[in-house]
Amino acid sequence: IAVRKNDTVLLKEIDAALAEVFSSGEYDRLFQRWFGQDIAASAATGEVLRGILFVLLGAVGLVLVVGAWNWSLHKRVQSVTERLAFVVDLFRHDFRNISQSVLYSLELIEHETKSPRQRERLTTAIAELYRAQMLIDDLTKIDMITSGKLACEAHDMSAMIEQAVDMLTATIPNVTVDLKTGHRPDVIVEASDQLPDVLFRLMRFMVGSRNSSTHLRVLTKEDRWTVHIYIGREDGERSGVVERSMLLRYHGVIAPGIGLDLSLAHAVITSCHGWIEVEESRGEEGVHRVFHVALRKILHTTCRCGHSS
Repeated sequence: IAVRKNDTVLLKEIDAALAEVFSSGEYDRLFQRWFGQDIAASAATGEVLRGILFVLLGAVGLVLVVGAWNWSLHKRVQSVTERLAFVVDLFRHDFRNISQSVLYSLELIEHETKSPRQRERLTTAIAELYRAQMLIDDLTKIDMITSGKLACEAHDMSAMIEQAVDMLTATIPNVTVDLKTGHRPDVIVEASDQLPDVLFRLMRFMVGSRNSSTHLRVLTKEDRWTVHIYIGREDGERSGVVERSMLLRYHGVIAPGIGLDLSLAHAVITSCHGWIEVEESRGEEGVHRVFHVALRKILHTTCRCGHSS
């Protein structure tokens, strides 16, 4: 559209935005999550991805030209072209807006496509873009947390754990959670309102992708300064080994599809003066690898005077 209108200013802005996206390495991480391959962040990779993007844009242009040749589709193609003019402005912004533009374009093309095979492919591409948006949302959330924009306040520990368990059972019906609370019901901890979501992610990560019934064990303990939460499977197994090295900040995670939940948990918990680690717990059934989350308690400062002076 920019070429057709001979808008050189807009073309330069689009090119600058694309160059910024490729230099940031976001495309590398997204392709790695989609296809499970290790894509080296190099100049050659950037050129390949740039070529793929321009091929896709060329295919979209070809579809619009063919539609314009067909007089019966002329009005619909004209309508789509006018709506796509709004999408062009989004390419002047960051990667999130670019992905939203591509998603919006694919949805428009899918609506105009009559071939079942092409519609199925477009539906798959749209689903992958939605997954990419979820990834971008998580990365944005982590960036907000690590930049010190997350508010830590006083929260009821029992309520937050129960909320996380309810989220898990609602998402995975065949999971059974054995919750053993070893802390007082009125314990208040320093945490953010993101903590239930973080605990839910850790539980879901420990459950894995099995379709069979899974028994999850959640144990809490309390000492003078801290509340400890232990999350693990009763059978001690886990689909894919959870290594201590996975508990890194987001810029240290190699595979976002595997370690993003752990990175988000690490960022949320450590930002509120807590800590999270993977440790081995030895029980009657053997060695279990569990998540250990520690949160700082907020102590009551009430002065109790039990004697006269």
